[in-house]
Amino acid sequence: MTEVTIQDLIKTAIRAEELGINFYSELSKRFYKFEELKQTLELLAKDEVEHKRQFTELLSDVGEDKYEISEEDRDFLKGVDISKFFEGMETIGANVKPISILTKAYAFEKESVLYYIGIRDVVGKNPKLDQIIKIEKSHVTKLMKYILDESKFRGLSDEWI
Repeated sequence: MTEVTIQDLIKTAIRAEELGINFYSELSKRFYKFEELKQTLELLAKDEVEHKRQFTELLSDVGEDKYEISEEDRDFLKGVDISKFFEGMETIGANVKPISILTKAYAFEKESVLYYIGIRDVVGKNPKLDQIIKIEKSHVTKLMKYILDESKFRGLSDEWI
C-alpha cells in the first residue's frame, strides 16, 4: 500500500458497502425459499445502505485534511484490505449454496471490522465510525451463529451444503 491517504481508505470502505448492498440484495432474491436466510440478507443489505451513508459523511468530514499513517498502520491495513473480496462479490455463481454464501459473508464482515478499526486507528475516535464498527461486529456474530445453528447435523445430500 504505497502513499495511501485516509480519503483512499474511506473510498474503499464506501465501495465495500456498495458491493455489500448489491451482494446481499441479489442473494435475498435468489434464496427467497429460505425465509429466515432471506430476511437475514435483507437486513444486511439495509445496514450496508446506512453504512455507505455514514462513510460518505465521514469522507466529507475529513475533507482534504492530511492524516499521518504510520508504517505499522499501513502494514495492518494492507493485511486486512477488503478490496480482495470485491471480485467475488461482483459475480455470484448460479449454483452457489446458502452455506457457501454465509461463509463468504462472514469472512467479508469479519475483515470489514478489522479494516474499519484500522481506519479508526488513523482518524482517532469518531462516533460515526464507532457506530459502523459496532454494527459490523453484530453482523459477524449473527452470521457466525446462523452458520453454526443452521448447518449443524446436515448431510452431504442437503441443498445447504
